[in-house]
Amino acid sequence: MFKFFRIVRYNLMNENKTGKYFKYAIGEITLVVIGILIALQINNWNDNRIAQISKTQYCKQLLEELELDAKGINSQIDKLSSAIKAYNAYDVIYESSNIPLDTIYSNMKKLPSIYDQTSFNTKTIDVLKSTGDIKLLPNEIQTLLVTLETLQGLYYKYNDANYGIYLSSVNETYLMNVLSIERKLTNQDSLAKALDFKNKLPEQLAKQHLAFNSKHFADINASRSLNTILKTVNELTILVEKELEN
Repeated sequence: MFKFFRIVRYNLMNENKTGKYFKYAIGEITLVVIGILIALQINNWNDNRIAQISKTQYCKQLLEELELDAKGINSQIDKLSSAIKAYNAYDVIYESSNIPLDTIYSNMKKLPSIYDQTSFNTKTIDVLKSTGDIKLLPNEIQTLLVTLETLQGLYYKYNDANYGIYLSSVNETYLMNVLSIERKLTNQDSLAKALDFKNKLPEQLAKQHLAFNSKHFADINASRSLNTILKTVNELTILVEKELEN
């Protein structure tokens, strides 16, 4: 085609048809510009198609991770709710007047002494941030993703601090094991005498009560944090589902 254009230009120049030559030149330039614009349009269309495919894939991955997170968070909230209720029931007994130490101890042993920390699925968010592909998503989803990441970070931070206080407190007492230490010492008369368990029981119970009180505080705060995170997860899920429908 370009060879054809050159031949036409050559013939017009030889025939001294300058006006026609310039008209032809303008027409040729116009055709070239139109060709470039069409090529750019095709390239943009292809880029948009690839971006749309990537966005759809990211949205599907986000949905999978959000669903897993919601399931794990709900499970952990249920565990925390049970632990909080158990402590409240125990605290009613503890706050009563003149309760025998054995009664306090037996009810204390019913309290859950261990705790779990929820982990979150952040692989897709990490990839979106590291590649810069987060810009493929609508601003509303981008904002909520940043909010979710912040809330998760705060959960880890305060969870570690609050349960750290509990672990520090519980290490000061040998009542942390839910099994009776007296039964453990059945055949260890010398150790039982040295520990003087019965005389030290009031002090140990007080320390253990403070430890469980710290755990109760940590459980309440963890539950609140997880409920806030769950709310954000649910909001994100709705937005991502709508984006996939579009």
